[in-house]
Formats: sequence, structure tokens, C-alpha cells
Amino acid sequence: MGFFDEVICRNLEDGKTVLSPAEGALCARARLVLATGALSYITPATLSKVSAHWETAPVFLFFPLVATDVTGVVAFFKAQGLEVFYYPSQYWLPQRCFADAAEAAVIEEAERGVLLRSRARKKEEEELGTPLLPAAGAAAAAAAGAERGGGDAPPRRPRGAKEGYVHATPLVAGPPRIFIRGSEFDFATVVPQWLDIYPPPDLPPCGLL
Repeated sequence: MGFFDEVICRNLEDGKTVLSPAEGALCARARLVLATGALSYITPATLSKVSAHWETAPVFLFFPLVATDVTGVVAFFKAQGLEVFYYPSQYWLPQRCFADAAEAAVIEEAERGVLLRSRARKKEEEELGTPLLPAAGAAAAAAAGAERGGGDAPPRRPRGAKEGYVHATPLVAGPPRIFIRGSEFDFATVVPQWLDIYPPPDLPPCGLL
């Protein structure tokens, strides 16, 4: 007992469900939103109902599975004018062991798909001559891709991957300027410090890489 000051139990994925004025006022006070597996169950339908009560958007610190498609959530955050840190092909965090062989087969195939899409995207950029990354960064990325298993070789999993485990990846969204105890911080500077993850300068602020 006493873990929570206030609790709101609502299925906001249900189109008929809305927050009461008192519940909305509680949501408006939030400055940090944490979630681990929630993105397997919620969509922008939930986030839009919460965001309707924002005066200042909070910081969202999520850890979805690498295998989870969060394209709609990332698009929602960007539409709200928030900055996003999300590199599902670059940073993996072991979450738990596979429940069984069937789950392992499904999750590993989905994770492999993330890596293959990243490789295909980089290859297409190189062929079109319109890289997402700056010219110098593109060369470094191509070299890194060859080192990690370019061409037709199976994609090599990023550092942090652990055999036999389901993997999560950080997804952080928030205003460009974040206020903490009266001090102002730049999102792009402070988020890597929180996570102790420093993307190479050739990566975009949020690439689905």
C-alpha cells in the first residue's frame, strides 16, 4: 500500500471512454511518463485522450520490444511537436527469456526484420544518392554495415543483444526544451545522458534505424 498517490483505471483504447475533468487534471500534472510493455497494448487512441489535457507535454520514457511496431506512436509524438529518440536497430536491452520455442521463432523473426529493413533503407539511400545521413556519415555507416554483415550476410545484432532473450529498445519523446527543478535542458543533449547512450553524429535525431 502507498505506492501510488492517485490511480486512474480506464480503457482509453475504447472510443467511448473519456477522462473525467478530475482525471484530466491529474494527467495534466504529469511530467514524466514511464512504460515498459505498454506499447503492446496502447495506441495513439490512448495518448490522444491524455494529451488533450496537457499544458506542457511531459517526457515519455518507454521501452517497447524491438519487435513491436510503434510507427503510429512515433508519428503521434512528432505531430504533437515533440522530439523523439528511437533507434530500434541500434540499441537492444535484454528484457526476459523466451517463454518457449514458438515465441522465440516469432520474436527473432520480427527482430531480424528490423535489422533487414534498416539495411535495405541504407542501401536504397546509397543507390538513390540521397542519403538520410550527411555524406561523411553515410560513408561511415556503410563501413559499419559491411563490418556488421552487409550484402547477403545475415544481419548482426547490435551490442547488448543476448542469446535466448526478448529485447526492448528505448523510445523517448519530449519537448525540445525540458525543465527539471527550475533548470532548462536541451532534449537532444540530456536524453543520451539519461540512457548512457550516445548516437554517432551521423545518425538523424530520430531515424527508424
